[in-house]
Parts: sequence; structure tokens; C-alpha cells
Amino acid sequence: MKRERNIQTRRSSLSPIALSLLVWITGALVCGGMPARAASQATPPATPVDSSIRINVSGVVTAPNGTVVKVSGYVTVNSRAVPNRTGALASVVLAFDFSNVTARVGSGAQEVTYDTKGFQTTKIRPLQVSDVIQIVVPYSPSGSGPATETNTLLVTATLNFNVATGVLVSGSITVGNNTFSSTV
Repeated sequence: MKRERNIQTRRSSLSPIALSLLVWITGALVCGGMPARAASQATPPATPVDSSIRINVSGVVTAPNGTVVKVSGYVTVNSRAVPNRTGALASVVLAFDFSNVTARVGSGAQEVTYDTKGFQTTKIRPLQVSDVIQIVVPYSPSGSGPATETNTLLVTATLNFNVATGVLVSGSITVGNNTFSSTV
């Protein structure tokens, strides 16, 4: 019996040491060895993917005062699909250039032309098959200096992507009334 008690005592005194040793080894592997190993096995990040499309714009908008505004031109959309930490393409940076969009009010000698004064905007979005983005675009009389009273259009862009390659493949744009627009 004395011998059994001795063995049990040894077992109980070895248990905390063995447990401490196991925790220490596991900690060393997790903190020291794993990041280096994981870094060597990680997929290198993909390079960003650039693409661009030109989308025609045409439509008619009614200003708050009842004036009919005819919108035409085109928007250039530049896209850059950006990889995340794992190397997968995860988001897109979209640059919209509305420089070539004009609006016309009236006809003949009474026609007034408006433009966007080179309005450009950038949006960052998750990469997905299709995305709908609304943008408020200012416009003011052509040939004038900086606008003191700016009118705005609500532009809705629908963009389609190939998510495997990150390429912007197609899109459409519609124009509508912005409820916060001033009168023309």
C-alpha cells in the first residue's frame, strides 16, 4: 500500500509539469512557428484588375418648377477590382466621370444648355455580380463660372461584373429627379 501511495503521488506531481510542458510547446508553435509556416504557404495576393466601360445616358427629367430637362451624353466608369488579404478579389473601386453629360432646357433660341462641370466621384463597393449605385450629380449652365445655384439629378447606375476575373462587363444608367433639387 505504501508503494501505491508513492506511485499516486508521483503521478499527481508529474501531471502539472506535463500539462505545463504541453501548454508551453503549443504556445511556442502557435506564437513562433505557425506564422512563418502560414506565410510561406499563403497564396500570394492577386494583382488589382482594371477595366473600363462607357455608358450612354439619355432621359427626360421634370424639374420641380415643371420645366422639362433633356439629359444626354455618356459616363465613363473605371473599375479596379482589389484583392483582400487572402488574395481573392473582394472589392471594387469605381470612378465615375460625368464630364460628357449635358442637360438641355427649352428649344430653339430659348434653349439653355447645362453641364456637370466635369463632375467625378469615386465609390468603393464589394465585388458582386450586379450592383446598383445611386449618385447625386450637380449640373449648372454651360459656359458659366462656378455655379451659385446648382441643380441636381439622381443617377442610378447598374453595373455587372465577372466576379471570377473582377472585370466590369456592362452597365446601364438612368436619370431621375432628385427630391432635393433646386429649380431650373
